[in-house]
Amino acid sequence: MLAYQGAMICEGCADRLRSTIGDAADLCAHIRSMVDPLKAQVFDREKLSGGKLSHSPAPVSVDLLDAGTDVYDILSWWASYFGDPTVYRPLPVSLSPEEVHAAVKWPADFLLFRFEQVCNDSWVVMFSRKVIDWPEQPEGPDETEGWTIWKALLRFPLERPAHWAVKPCPACGVRTVRVTPPRRGNDPTLYVCRSCTWFPPFVERELWTQYFEGTFW
Repeated sequence: MLAYQGAMICEGCADRLRSTIGDAADLCAHIRSMVDPLKAQVFDREKLSGGKLSHSPAPVSVDLLDAGTDVYDILSWWASYFGDPTVYRPLPVSLSPEEVHAAVKWPADFLLFRFEQVCNDSWVVMFSRKVIDWPEQPEGPDETEGWTIWKALLRFPLERPAHWAVKPCPACGVRTVRVTPPRRGNDPTLYVCRSCTWFPPFVERELWTQYFEGTFW
């Protein structure tokens, strides 16, 4: 097992550490998109007497709120420790997914910019515990509380598996359209035919999404 440029962690852990930090902003934006009460109320409407529907926002999971906050807190605290002069404030719950992405990306980018310094610091093992869950934390009071970024990625994965569309390709008529779900909440779903390489034009993307999702035609 080779050390990363003479650092206190191996190359494999350093690569995993870098990759996880790089995914943090997308992760927090993804989590915030699930917290958005405007999205929640569409799917969680409650029937009232008289057959009417209540459009009040659905309850938000505490796990969602805690995970996003903990990821931001981990990055901002350690960015400050490694020399970032930015004064980080608590992450407001009112921020949009795009605003959360920008807020989390700032400390993440700083840590990636100073990555060699991070890996050669005597506290890199403690930092790794908070980011990638390595080395495993000892069992004891207060030692396993809270989220690590790695745990949050496992609990709220950024990528959903691709699948085959039920409807045929509009160009060749073969059912070989591969559907790739968005990595982030606001990213588009991708549709590509593996037989004829058809894909929807940008200006018609919404129309073809309705076609493949069964909400139109």
